[in-house]
Amino acid sequence: MNLDDLKSGQLFGPYAIEFTRSDADDYISATGDDLTPHNFGGNVHPLHLDAFVLSRLIADIGIVENRIETVHAGQQMTVHREVAHSENIVANATLKSCSNRRGSIWAIFETEFVDHSGAAVADSSSTIIMMP
Repeated sequence: MNLDDLKSGQLFGPYAIEFTRSDADDYISATGDDLTPHNFGGNVHPLHLDAFVLSRLIADIGIVENRIETVHAGQQMTVHREVAHSENIVANATLKSCSNRRGSIWAIFETEFVDHSGAAVADSSSTIIMMP
């Protein structure tokens, strides 16, 4: 994808997400959150959902293959409920804002995560700065 093709309102996804218990535990361990008082009890860490979508956006935009210097400048997430491992989740991302500032592209992606019934699981907003 050419960065000039990015337009506000553009949709990305849907992305099907399903983590095994091992996937969920590995992410929690890798982030060091297995050492915190919060017990995820076999559930998926909420930021694991967002990390999955960001990896798909990186691929869809072509950040790695086009060697685009990138900064993940901000992230917010609202969690409506915990997600169990092996649960089927669908994520849909929207490019809410895209602007060129002094040669850098500032993009804000908003993502909605829903379960098999369409009920909201989480919502996130991520700001990515790309310097082609």
